[in-house]
Amino acid sequence: MPFDMQRVNKLVRSFASTFEAFTELVSPEGSDPYSVLGILPNAPDEVLEAAYKAKAKKTHPDTENGNEAEFKRITEAYERIKKERKEGDL
Repeated sequence: MPFDMQRVNKLVRSFASTFEAFTELVSPEGSDPYSVLGILPNAPDEVLEAAYKAKAKKTHPDTENGNEAEFKRITEAYERIKKERKEGDL
């Protein structure tokens, strides 16, 4: 049975939003790259990508309410996780 990608994306966004609120309560500093993106460390790559894209879209400096510092923080967290996962696969 094929996946309904609209429904999957909606669920991912909903989960990311809920988890983001939770991680802000638990880890207000947000220094952990997973908490910066609002995902669990065992989240699949698809969830990582969706969380990164959603946050990057909100904070991109070229948007009306963009925030360059936050965009950099999100991008660095994403790149750090991708690097750690790639190195772990070797």
